[in-house]
Amino acid sequence: MPQRPIRIAINGFGRIGRTLLRILMREGEVFDLVCINEIAPLATCAYLFQYDSVFGPWPGTVTTCDGVLSVDGRAIPFQAARDLSRLDLSGVDVVLECTGMAGARAVAERGLAAGARAVLVSGPSAEADVTLVLGANEGDLSDQRIISNASCTTNALAPLARVLDEAYGIVSGQMTTVHCYTGSQPTVDKPRDAPERSRAAAVREGWLGWIEAPLVSSDLRGRPESLIVSGPQTSVSVGGLLRVFGWYDNEWGFSCRMLDMARLIGRRGR
Repeated sequence: MPQRPIRIAINGFGRIGRTLLRILMREGEVFDLVCINEIAPLATCAYLFQYDSVFGPWPGTVTTCDGVLSVDGRAIPFQAARDLSRLDLSGVDVVLECTGMAGARAVAERGLAAGARAVLVSGPSAEADVTLVLGANEGDLSDQRIISNASCTTNALAPLARVLDEAYGIVSGQMTTVHCYTGSQPTVDKPRDAPERSRAAAVREGWLGWIEAPLVSSDLRGRPESLIVSGPQTSVSVGGLLRVFGWYDNEWGFSCRMLDMARLIGRRGR
């Protein structure tokens, strides 16, 4: 007997929220998107979804009417509640919490107060019931209700570290990430809480993949893996020091893991 779709709601329609919708449009049989909640004007949200500077224009139709976002004829109710707890999310299996504010438990709990069974936070949260990374510790999922999906960098590193540790054993290591700029960085120099974050951003399937070709970052745009290891740039030096080089799409790959994790959460106990 086929299982019913997992009912989800997206709270926050920024970079991750919009990327999630692009992926969801390809996986309609797995998920039932109940609604999107975003305080920005619906017309603006529709425009930013349709014309994406990274992933390109949406190839289908995008329209709005009376609080509904329609993508290729699929009508998605659009809410604009500043406090998610004011919505009725009864029957929702998982809220995909993508506002960037739910590291604080009080914010994440609003999804539960609205009636959802669980909240999956799209980033680190020290106050979540558990932090899970697919390919690393997803076996720790039990009955937790507020779950952190960790960061995109953690999703890239943790599965690789687990594979290497189980195969060879890791004594010690260092990790360097060269990350594209994000919405939390200023586009020009501006005082911030940390000196390096004050600098201008604009001037600086499975979970693991493997490539042999000498690719560059733009070649990996839209890849679904958490990390794509580059074979030609992986080497072992004298003394057994392993150098591993990998690429990751911090928006698309991370959004794929959000949906993979939502699938696990939504199906537990069935």
